[in-house]
Amino acid sequence: MEGKKRKHVITDKVPVLLAIIYGIVVLIITQIAAFIPTYITNIFLPVQVSFNPIFVIISAVVALLIFVLWYKPEFAGFIKTSEYKLNLWILLIAYALYLGTSFIQMAVEHSSFKVTLVAVCTAFGAGVLEEVAFRAYMIPIMMRKKKDIVAAILVSSIVFSLVHGANALFGADPLRTLLQVAATFFIGIALGAMYLMSGNILIPIAVHFIHDVIALSIQGIATEDGIVEGGLTLSSVLWDIPALIIGVFALIYVLKNKEDIIKLWEKKWTLE
Repeated sequence: MEGKKRKHVITDKVPVLLAIIYGIVVLIITQIAAFIPTYITNIFLPVQVSFNPIFVIISAVVALLIFVLWYKPEFAGFIKTSEYKLNLWILLIAYALYLGTSFIQMAVEHSSFKVTLVAVCTAFGAGVLEEVAFRAYMIPIMMRKKKDIVAAILVSSIVFSLVHGANALFGADPLRTLLQVAATFFIGIALGAMYLMSGNILIPIAVHFIHDVIALSIQGIATEDGIVEGGLTLSSVLWDIPALIIGVFALIYVLKNKEDIIKLWEKKWTLE
């Protein structure tokens, strides 16, 4: 005998509010879940080894599993791929061009490029945990019943960007942090567009990871721990303009492919 489906009254009545709560709570819990065992493990090891990526994966998988089980059997999962692969590739190519501007900046400002283990681990942790919190949890909630694409992509991007304002508490210049918050908002739109168009959370996770590895490896952009460096300058403003361009392009592109996206998310959510 098939069990009764769980009723999700709050999810359906206030999806935006619930999505925001989900995003913030999941980010905090998964970060703690990844940090504590890493810290404890390194206490007992004679040599400091970064187990953070392992615990990041574990905490992210557990978070995704909880979501799937809670909304079972209505939600189809996080890696159902869209049939409209060409549209997704166009978006990915546009984002690759945006990432290319980082190397142009490096050449113009004669900066060095050095990939370190700390940078890779930081990028991995941010890419996985932030995408799970702000895309994997937030977007499906807002795409469940109303299929509100604009709310899904903008609200998740706003929360994603505001969280980065915490960098000011860790020594980053306040004005430079404000610029980072603005740039991160547009980057969030592009990452959200990738998830909306593909239905596969692994895609924005991979792109986010690559983005952060590049940003953390170029001298003068950010520290290995992900804190933006330097103050607010004309140069920093100019080099963040491409983020605005990719964000606006992604939003327009999503709205242009609105019907295909709705069809995909109608398959991801089977509601009676």
